[in-house]
Amino acid sequence: MHRQYKSSFRKARPPWLDNETACAVTALIAALRVKHSATADHALRVAVYTVAIGTQLRLNGVDLLLLRTAALLHDLGKIGVPDAILDKPSRLDARERHEIEQHPLLSEKIVGSLAIGEFIAPLVRGHHERWDGHGYPDGLKGTAIPLGARVIAVADAYDAMTSDRVYARSRSPLEALRELRIGAGSQWDPAVVTAIECEFALTYAADVLQSADVPSTADEPEQRRMTAETVSPLRAEHNAAP
Repeated sequence: MHRQYKSSFRKARPPWLDNETACAVTALIAALRVKHSATADHALRVAVYTVAIGTQLRLNGVDLLLLRTAALLHDLGKIGVPDAILDKPSRLDARERHEIEQHPLLSEKIVGSLAIGEFIAPLVRGHHERWDGHGYPDGLKGTAIPLGARVIAVADAYDAMTSDRVYARSRSPLEALRELRIGAGSQWDPAVVTAIECEFALTYAADVLQSADVPSTADEPEQRRMTAETVSPLRAEHNAAP
């Protein structure tokens, strides 16, 4: 079903993420955390979801590595957005909306300096594009939007809906999936929405089958657990590469 996506992610084989670049990614996330910790936590969760979706789309290891890295850094440009806008509980006015819509461009500019910047910058730039062409910053439509950007868009929306925000209460996973399905074909790539639905179904089934004796991570600091699931594999995949 998703076979066509396997070869549409990138046009050239990128270098593996070396330790220097991995350290740079970690430093950028740390800088984002100093600026706005909620956005940094959001980026870590989005990275987990994008890899899960990418796996459903049968992307390979290199593609997943790039996807994870782009997801980690997709909101980096919010470093340049005032906290008063990021934390505003009411609707943004036209000026504030324009300012927040600049963050993909700033994110693109920052990640472009990385060794793998040419591969992840388009994904970061395009994560607010819409399938119907009414997104920003470029108004791209359908498959003109890079696949990685389409995946991040769905993961981004899912996490936004299932997390508490100053302007909205969190929704349940099922409510979020319902909204994604409603927006499939207009806001989001229908195949990517199907992929997150499949991932959720598999995860739910696994949870049902697991015994109650599975060790809990409730006592483990959330930040450390999320970082281990996202940043650490960057080095692990590099070390495992031939």
